[in-house]
Amino acid sequence: MAALLVLLFVVLAWSLLGGGGHGASSSVPGPPPLPLHSPPHAQEPAIDRVLGYTNYIEAGSRRRREVALTFDDGPSTFTPKLVKVLRARRVPATFFPVGYGIQRYGNYLQLLRRDGFVVGDHTMTHPVLQRFDVASQAKEIDGQAGLVGGGGLPYPRLFRPPYGSFDQGTLGLLDERRMLMVLWSVNPQDYYRPGTKVIVSRTLAAVHPGAIVLMHDGGGDRSQTVAAVKVLVGKLRKRGYRLVTVPRLLADDPPSRLQGPPPNLAGI
Repeated sequence: MAALLVLLFVVLAWSLLGGGGHGASSSVPGPPPLPLHSPPHAQEPAIDRVLGYTNYIEAGSRRRREVALTFDDGPSTFTPKLVKVLRARRVPATFFPVGYGIQRYGNYLQLLRRDGFVVGDHTMTHPVLQRFDVASQAKEIDGQAGLVGGGGLPYPRLFRPPYGSFDQGTLGLLDERRMLMVLWSVNPQDYYRPGTKVIVSRTLAAVHPGAIVLMHDGGGDRSQTVAAVKVLVGKLRKRGYRLVTVPRLLADDPPSRLQGPPPNLAGI
């Protein structure tokens, strides 16, 4: 009798643990998938940690196979098309819009807000900041940031200088505003519309773990960029890359503490 009870207990336990052949599930459920975008409040700690030792980032430390796609100079009529491509492929991304474009396309911020994309600061009028005094630079930065915050998005903590142009005055203003300057390590020069295939090939030739890719959703006809992103997402994932926002890259693969002062990329 005791042996029979033991046998029944073993059979019951095996069934509860998922054994027993075809009638039970053959796989153990994994963890839930990561959300497409981190909530806004999740950006802050990673940005603050990096600001604790540097005022800029060009790329991650290359420890993780992650890539951040970034888009400048929007909004434009091509922005909704790009967002549609990113949303369909579940690609997080970081946008650096210009203030006058936000004013022109009133629904732009809500479009990005709906899908949780990260929005940074790219000034009001896209000037060469080195040619401006500090007070004028402050108006450029604060004007755009006010539009972003007024549109219901988090106040931008990331700043990309137009043309990669900045000076010590710029860095001082960013320090006061607790903004991190975001440069880039991959530039396929999509701005010049070299063709979809060229944009793809240039990006793939230069991409690396921790890369920040510079592209554009405004400033002209961006149909080539939209088409290139459709191709790039699949090719990057086949190479084992995970596509992330800049704040997520900061959290997972922050820049080295040994990096030097920021290079000035004016003219690129």
